[in-house]
Amino acid sequence: MDYEFRIGEIYELIDGDDIVVMGYGPPLHSAVRAALELRKMGIKMGVYNVPTIKPLNEDAVVRIARSQQHNRY
Repeated sequence: MDYEFRIGEIYELIDGDDIVVMGYGPPLHSAVRAALELRKMGIKMGVYNVPTIKPLNEDAVVRIARSQQHNRY
């Protein structure tokens, strides 16, 4: 994925609306691999890179969480 880094932004690495993982750094590599494996089973896992937490783009976090609202338990 190619993008221009901006402090406070959240970047979608893989789209998916069954489950979502947000994180940063090396663990995202595992999350992307898991998402690709789950996709083979029909599970669409979204993966988001959150490279900075100060400032945190709370609006984006809420928007992503709300898009998953039907999957909350």
